[in-house]
Amino acid sequence: MALTNVPGTLDIQPKRIPRIPGSRTDSSGKAVSNVLLLSLPDDEYDLIRPYLEYVDLPQYFVMHEPGQMIEYAYFPNGGMTSLVVLTKDGKSIEVSSV
Repeated sequence: MALTNVPGTLDIQPKRIPRIPGSRTDSSGKAVSNVLLLSLPDDEYDLIRPYLEYVDLPQYFVMHEPGQMIEYAYFPNGGMTSLVVLTKDGKSIEVSSV
């Protein structure tokens, strides 16, 4: 059920159930296991699919440096990633992991 354009109400959408891992592929045919990508509606996934490219990242790979222009979005298919922040005194701390 969806309520749309009703003054003073929220747009309520049913909870979208992710597809089964491996039911979608990237542009080269590699199976997708990322829950975010599996949760996208088909028409939205079809828009980004041609740009998805599987890359095997080495351990401790730095995806982004502070101040660096963001060129790529990463959708981990497996493994673990961490967000590490530098403190004012130069120490690093892991603030998030996925």
